[in-house]
Order: sequence, then C-alpha cells, then structure tokens
Amino acid sequence: FNQVIMMKEFERLSSPLIVEIVRRKQQPPPRTPSDQPVDIGHEGIPGGSGRGIL
Repeated sequence: FNQVIMMKEFERLSSPLIVEIVRRKQQPPPRTPSDQPVDIGHEGIPGGSGRGIL
C-alpha cells in the first residue's frame, strides 16, 4: 500500500478515487464466511431429516 501511494501515478488519480483507496485501506478487513459458524444441518439434502447426524 505504501509503495502505491508514493508513486507519481497515484498523484495523478482523481481526488474521489484517492479518497476511496485510502478509506478502504483504513477499514478493517471484511469478515469471511469461514469466520462465522454455519449450521447447514441436512435440510435440502435428499434423504436428510433436517436434524443433523444422530
């Protein structure tokens, strides 16, 4: 990131684009689906009871 913002090409970008790039850098990374527990059970699986494994 630091290498990009120090480039001459970065200085030539439009102000709204520069603001968006810096804003995205400052935001915490989005949570990926693997970070959140998901209980899919067996609903939707042919022959599944929807109650999981017994």
